[in-house]
Amino acid sequence: MNRIELKEKAKKIFLSRYWLLVGIFAIIMAITGAVAGFSSGGSSLSSGFSAVLRDNGMSAEAGVALALIICLVSLIVCGLALIVSIFGTNIISVGAANVGLRAMRGESYGIKDIFSGFKKNVYFRNVGGMALYTLFTGLAALVIIIPGTLLSIALAFLLSKLPVWAFVILYTLYMLILVAAALVPSLIIQYGLSRVPYLLAEDDSIKPMEAIKKSWKMMGGHKWELFVFELSFIGWALLNIITFGITGIFWSNPYMSLTLAGYHDELVSEYEGVEVVPEVIE
Repeated sequence: MNRIELKEKAKKIFLSRYWLLVGIFAIIMAITGAVAGFSSGGSSLSSGFSAVLRDNGMSAEAGVALALIICLVSLIVCGLALIVSIFGTNIISVGAANVGLRAMRGESYGIKDIFSGFKKNVYFRNVGGMALYTLFTGLAALVIIIPGTLLSIALAFLLSKLPVWAFVILYTLYMLILVAAALVPSLIIQYGLSRVPYLLAEDDSIKPMEAIKKSWKMMGGHKWELFVFELSFIGWALLNIITFGITGIFWSNPYMSLTLAGYHDELVSEYEGVEVVPEVIE
């Protein structure tokens, strides 16, 4: 597939309804960002209060009791964020895919389509499909991280007799290798299952496990291609960081989302041997 032509097509469609698409993807980003912020806030709550306890010189017994309460609160906050993610923001991803597909296919769409994944006839199907997607990508990393973490404890003991500088260098090198080793299988699974939200968005009859299997088959031989495709947006990603998200809101997020939706249609056309959408939409 021609990446340049696909980007030009997405740009043309984006500019044709610029403010509507900016608004739609800004809402999506605000919802997902709020949940992510809620989760990270809960996870940092414990460390923040621990610093306060040290500064105030609280007794050991009172400090332990309060620390346990803080950890419990943090766990509850993170648990709530996980629940909201499974039953809420994951489904927003299906809505985002729906908007992208409808826009690239020249179909009507609006803000309400952000929440199309919450329709009662497909809601729990979408919950199941996206939960499986999250589970499989997470397990791929855990298979490496869990034994790797246990090994790191033994390695720290073995390296403890070395000079400090040697210990730091070797242990840091090991942890970098561990992270890379966990990241690779996770990315392979993530790209292999990347069609799941699009398949759920475009087919109300597909079942969760069917979407998982079909995505994996569709992405056979295309995982690296999609990785390179997404990597071609790295300049916009860097500019988004430099501008504190402004360019993301007003350009790169909607532009990239539409382009990836177009990529899905090209992939479906290749996989099923039928043309999903005309080459040019006037």
